[in-house]
Amino acid sequence: MALDVSKRTTLKRLGKTIGHSPSTCHRWVKEGIIKTHTNAIKPALTQDNKHLRLHFVMGKLVFDRLLRCIKFFDMGTIVHIDEKWFYMTKPTSRYYIGSTEPGPYRCCKSKRYITKVMFMCVISRPTYKENEAVEFDGKLGIWPFIFQEPAKRNSKNRVADFLEAATSDGFNIKLTQEPANSPDLNILDLGFFGSIQSLQDEHLARSVEELVKSVQDAFEDETVEILDNVWLSLQACMIDIMKLKGHNNYPLPHLAKATQRRAGTLLRNLEVDEELVKECIQFLITCGLIKDLEQLMLDLGIQVPF
Repeated sequence: MALDVSKRTTLKRLGKTIGHSPSTCHRWVKEGIIKTHTNAIKPALTQDNKHLRLHFVMGKLVFDRLLRCIKFFDMGTIVHIDEKWFYMTKPTSRYYIGSTEPGPYRCCKSKRYITKVMFMCVISRPTYKENEAVEFDGKLGIWPFIFQEPAKRNSKNRVADFLEAATSDGFNIKLTQEPANSPDLNILDLGFFGSIQSLQDEHLARSVEELVKSVQDAFEDETVEILDNVWLSLQACMIDIMKLKGHNNYPLPHLAKATQRRAGTLLRNLEVDEELVKECIQFLITCGLIKDLEQLMLDLGIQVPF
């Protein structure tokens, strides 16, 4: 562990550095003495990014007067919208084949130009009836962008048209953006896109039409439980963001959701330690970011500065 991680990227390099054979290092992996770790690059965050991420998370907390605790509000009225490229195939794929079976032949003109289609996906949180039957699966739709056109110029009329539609028929729809450089605060980037990507990879597409169909079929086939799990993962990530005052240097939390669901102990909304909340509020006061947090501060007996 004293070695720089750049010298521990392969068993061969690790063994050479510490004076042991790669086979010995491989045996240590099997025995659990050392473990493999896949590391993904995360977005670089400025101080402003961290502060706004923390403020965004704090805005999702409510004080439960009945249970006398702080927890995340249900989020059932939030809709997440995002886009993603889906590829016809991956540059490298793993298959399990017979000992005498030839490997599948895949080809394209260039690995840099694998056919791909961008999709826009819209989801919300699944809701359940009192008997735990699914009332709404949360999947609003996924649509491909199969044509290109120049972006429209911004206009005050576009904003006015949106506000008119968002407040009609008794609705009060607000359009908000997640903080910059924060894929961990978007349900789609956090796990749902990866899940439907795995299902889509099970079907070999040979044309754009087949690719579009396989992605849409994967979206429809995804289970309600998987989508609901990602919402809980979002809340767990938010707690880690609070602990780190907005930073993203944390591993994806594991809550054993499947085990808790089978045991009937899975919470719909996670509780948050009151002392952690107060600590974060005091931090945001020093940053001058208390807008929309006044009610939570009053519930906790924290004086709102003017």
